[in-house]
Amino acid sequence: MLDKSSASALKLSQVQTELDKLKSREESLSSQISRLSTEQGIEAELRTKFHAVKDGESVVVILESPQASSSSAQSAAVVAASATKMGWWQRVLRAIGL
Repeated sequence: MLDKSSASALKLSQVQTELDKLKSREESLSSQISRLSTEQGIEAELRTKFHAVKDGESVVVILESPQASSSSAQSAAVVAASATKMGWWQRVLRAIGL
């Protein structure tokens, strides 16, 4: 009888821990849903994940290379794509050197 009681108490503790984790995950997901339900949240997510820009803006990517010489590091340090005259496909082609 004592073994069943202690086993039940252990199982209850494990289930309570799992429930707490799931509640925390639910809060996190609800927060993300709320943020992505707004125009600002959608724009921020697009800019973060896909490096999207609006017309007239530019994307600048700074690459760090500790092993490169200073002249080659400077030439590779900044890659800019202008969104004013090029579409996204042209920026991709330019970025890969075509």
